[in-house]
Amino acid sequence: MNTLVIDARSRRTRVVLERWRRWREAPPPWLPVAAAVTTPLQRRLLHRRLARRAPPPEGVQVVSVGNLAVGGTGKTPVTIVLAAALRRRGLPVAVVTRGHGAADATVRRVDPADVAAADEARLMAARLPDVPVIQGRDRRTALARAATLVPGGVVLVEDGHQAVVGRHRDLLILDRWEVVAGRLLPCTGWTLPWGPYREPAGGAVRADAWLLPLEGGARLPDAEAPVHVFGFHRHSRLPAGALPDAPAPYGLVTGVARPAAVQAACAAAAGRPPVVAVWHDDHVRYGARDLARLADLARRHDLAAWVTTAKDAVKLQDRWPGPVPLVELDLVITWVGDRDPASWLARRISGEEPA
Repeated sequence: MNTLVIDARSRRTRVVLERWRRWREAPPPWLPVAAAVTTPLQRRLLHRRLARRAPPPEGVQVVSVGNLAVGGTGKTPVTIVLAAALRRRGLPVAVVTRGHGAADATVRRVDPADVAAADEARLMAARLPDVPVIQGRDRRTALARAATLVPGGVVLVEDGHQAVVGRHRDLLILDRWEVVAGRLLPCTGWTLPWGPYREPAGGAVRADAWLLPLEGGARLPDAEAPVHVFGFHRHSRLPAGALPDAPAPYGLVTGVARPAAVQAACAAAAGRPPVVAVWHDDHVRYGARDLARLADLARRHDLAAWVTTAKDAVKLQDRWPGPVPLVELDLVITWVGDRDPASWLARRISGEEPA
């Protein structure tokens, strides 16, 4: 069954992503020259930014969770899993996030029902009811506020690898790597504006640990690394019985950085692909026209349900027009092996494991 894909992303998004795809597969002759000019400048600007980092606030342990890519590597679900695991170990925990897609830049403690807050911030607040989630473009102010709420605890800075805030530990999600002569080496591609990376692979050396998303049942590579390495599997699942059995058709609606990957995960979880998939820009703020289009598509294709991601669900569920149900596709993170970064962090914070 072929899926009808309706690409509702902005023209700018589609043009940029298509250029990046072409340049990754067959870079034009001028691209290496242009990158040789812009990359050193980007490095200097980044180093200048990082030099402005103030020491982390006293009385808490600050841990960054970030990546080198522009998005779509799983920072938010990994942050949720880490925060929940640290709470189970009895540590007070707060989360700081910039709030991409928020209605304003205000530093605020996020309520899951706050429609002005960013989708990922609302998702974290909903999944972590006993963890304060502080959103704000000024992350220094947000970090200071979070520190006052969890004295003696841990503040996780989501998407913080390049942020100008101090931290004690830095966890980095690598979406690409290779093993050369028995050593694990991080990889990237063309950096902005020529590709989807914020900085070259050398930026990984600032991390204390690398987190590797592994496909299928893959194990961690048997290789040496200059930092601690943890692996995790991502598994998408649907609530039992939430989606009617085949051949009942269903649709997918999503606004994420990598919609094709979500569509593939949805098809695997459901056992069949969606009849129609609507792709929106990452962090889209759904409007009345978007909801009307979904209702019209449901009628035209006789859909039994719409499936969406967790971060889309927090924006759609309170405004969902029905009668076709909205089903959430959940992303489950499981760590590979007998060690996980939350246990490692807890030991370091307690002093059981030296830095």
